[in-house]
Amino acid sequence: MSKRTKIILTIIITILLVLLVFIIYLNYENILELFENQPVVLTNQEKEMPEESPGLPEEGAPIMPPPIAVSPEEVKRGQLAQFSSSFAEKFGSYSSQNNYQNFKELKVFMTPQMWSWVENNLIISGEGDKDIYYGQTTKALSTQENSYDAVGGNAEFLVKCQRQEAGDNFVNPRVYYQDITIELERYGDNWLVAAAYWQ
Repeated sequence: MSKRTKIILTIIITILLVLLVFIIYLNYENILELFENQPVVLTNQEKEMPEESPGLPEEGAPIMPPPIAVSPEEVKRGQLAQFSSSFAEKFGSYSSQNNYQNFKELKVFMTPQMWSWVENNLIISGEGDKDIYYGQTTKALSTQENSYDAVGGNAEFLVKCQRQEAGDNFVNPRVYYQDITIELERYGDNWLVAAAYWQ
């Protein structure tokens, strides 16, 4: 490397260092704020709780209620209510453009008798004119348990829904409220929909 190249590199490096110092000087307060706002990371020794009793909560601190014990039976009932709600939304949402695919996707959640009824009454009757659009959208608002029999293996839930009907024959979508009763039966370890009645 020639002497001239070394001098040019030295000058460039010096200019860059002076610029860097100047930039740091101009942004000194911003840089300090970055470091001041960094989260504090506690070591394992600092994380240990004091051995004294917790006593009363500080003033203004939220008071947490004691945990509520939930039995496996109550958990199962809650899961079935959620399942009924999800089924009602999917069962009540369809359109002529998707070839009523939602009913076919729900087949695994239905008893064979329920699937036979859906296939014969909803899918076949809906396979009419595909040029005319018609669709329904359903949103479950609340679910109420009507009955539950773990020994007998059946349950019934009432799902309150908001539905929206749209199609080529509608100027504006029509919104209305409708309830659906979902009857469930236990098949082995699984609960399946045995019947669904719009009211």
